[in-house]
Amino acid sequence: MYETVPTFRPSLEEMRDFNGYLLKLKAAGADKTGLTKIIPPKEWQWNPSINKAREMRVRNPIQQCVAGKSGVFSVCNIVKRDLKLKDYEELAMKQKDIPEDFSSQDSYFQVERKFWKSLTTTAKPPLYGSDVEGTLFGDEDVPFNVNTLDCLLKRVGVRLPGITNPMMYVGMWRSFFPFHTEDVNMFSINVMHWGAPKFWYGIPPAETTRVENLGKSAWPEEKCPELMRHKTKLFSPSRLKQAGVSFVRGVQHKGEIMITWPSSFHGGFNAGFNIAEAVNFVPEPLLDFYLGYARKAGFCKCRPDSVTLNIPWLEERIQALREGRLTEVTAAGDLTGKTAKTVRKPRKGREKLLPTPLECTVGSLVEFRSETELGDPIWVQVQVVQIVDGSARLHEKNTLKTCDVWVSLRSPRLRLPSNSDDNLMIGGFDQRAGESFDNDGVKRVKIESSDVGLFGKLEGVSQ
Repeated sequence: MYETVPTFRPSLEEMRDFNGYLLKLKAAGADKTGLTKIIPPKEWQWNPSINKAREMRVRNPIQQCVAGKSGVFSVCNIVKRDLKLKDYEELAMKQKDIPEDFSSQDSYFQVERKFWKSLTTTAKPPLYGSDVEGTLFGDEDVPFNVNTLDCLLKRVGVRLPGITNPMMYVGMWRSFFPFHTEDVNMFSINVMHWGAPKFWYGIPPAETTRVENLGKSAWPEEKCPELMRHKTKLFSPSRLKQAGVSFVRGVQHKGEIMITWPSSFHGGFNAGFNIAEAVNFVPEPLLDFYLGYARKAGFCKCRPDSVTLNIPWLEERIQALREGRLTEVTAAGDLTGKTAKTVRKPRKGREKLLPTPLECTVGSLVEFRSETELGDPIWVQVQVVQIVDGSARLHEKNTLKTCDVWVSLRSPRLRLPSNSDDNLMIGGFDQRAGESFDNDGVKRVKIESSDVGLFGKLEGVSQ
């Protein structure tokens, strides 16, 4: 038997109550294995048009170059140019030896063996459309719509792509997602919209320390205590067994759903061209359960895309919301990162005044305040490449590296280009980048940037 992941088949009525069904899964012990598969009923009738999907662009796809042996692999991701989805699909369909038989448990084993044997330095690296912002669900009234989930983080004002807003994942044969836990040990949900199956490995939360130790022993030269949060490491099933790490296998077909539980490592690969949509979430009925894992979550200090939540801030914010001291409208608009006790529901006629958002558009050049290695403030010229929910995605000017970071348009660390060149740097430099932002209780860490540009290279890959 290949598939050992706990699998559930809810009724349509059960699916209409997302939080209620999560409680049922928890009561059934689904959290113990770290990975849960859900097969919706036929009445779910969610079948997005592939023609609609073809309108999207696969932005910054990554070429996955693998090195390793004996079931232990590390990946180097090379960011490539944007592609139209139809062009990506053409590349995917031109691959050699694409699996076609998924008719039985035995065929799953054959596909798995084929994948792990293909991980060589001489094989042509696959291209993975990972972390592509967007949604095929839109605002459709569909149960388990990952774009409209009732996530507690949204209600207290946290807005981050991929964490509170969904991401698309466009895969081809041999593309993969390395073993990782979600940021701040959150829940995640992944819906397969279209195409070939996605093969998953789920590791119970109880095995977290063992997996982390396995990573440290396999790469002793990498000193980061949160090495596995780099999302660049792979272990074959045989290597996991050898290390005594228990895990479950799962195969996700079109229209099926995978849920990962807090602090559970998971990874896997794509068996051909496919399109999935995923998002993190924190369900209110399981808040205390989640916070138990969130308080233990570490974060990597050497990667610019590391995310951590200020848990005391989050707890105060939630308490304020429950007591009526923080309205959902206020929460969504307050990007100052203040604690809940200072953010109260304004009296009528005395609304809270927020900093005015910076007026800019996609493609605009703006200046971002950083600091030198000696701690002196310095303004760096960057380009706005995307704007979502009052936050801008910035890209360092004059560099081809992936050096993106998100910052609130209300942040005092952003300004329009000044006429003076004083304390202004353009392009890569050998200085220390300051904290990129402290927005909605979400912090990003300082990094040493010798040859990685202002914000460093984004290397991790999620589902």
